Amino acid sequence: MKASKFEDGRIMHKGIKRFVLIFMFGLFSVLTYGVVPTISSVTPPANGTYKVGDYIDITVLFDQVVDITGLPSIQITLNSGTVDAQYNSGTGSTSVVFRYEVQSADSDNNGVSILSPIQLNGGTIKNAALEDATLTFTAPDASGVLVDGVAPSGYSVSIDQTQISNSNKTAFSFTFSLAEVGATYS
Repeated sequence: MKASKFEDGRIMHKGIKRFVLIFMFGLFSVLTYGVVPTISSVTPPANGTYKVGDYIDITVLFDQVVDITGLPSIQITLNSGTVDAQYNSGTGSTSVVFRYEVQSADSDNNGVSILSPIQLNGGTIKNAALEDATLTFTAPDASGVLVDGVAPSGYSVSIDQTQISNSNKTAFSFTFSLAEVGATYS
């Protein structure tokens, strides 16, 4: 964008299609038209394994303040299928958060993929001049974001004592077969 200058009570500007001056009670502002909001960056969640009930938050940074209506979303590809991270917060700012809550049966053991573009789903993402934001972005590296929403299965428990009585009830032991390392069983 090229610079504006103020000379002899007139504003001289090149590079913007049009703009409106607003004077109100001694306040002065310029509302520019023709400069649509674009995505500066997309930040994936921290690397790690996300379990059922955990949130996968994706932060989108726009180059200008945007207002959001409806439920835009960003698609995330897991090994178990594609899910939608829905708009969560950030209207009236440049930083917008999209969130997905991990469900049972969700899985991805080699890193999720965050897909461009943002899906509007009937909603809008606009600047103060009511211009639609550009929705495409360069997908961030989310190879360290893993998902494990699948409950362990196929395990068995066997009691090591052939007979349990009052004399050996505190020496009770058992063996897991096919148990998932680090899992909690109840």
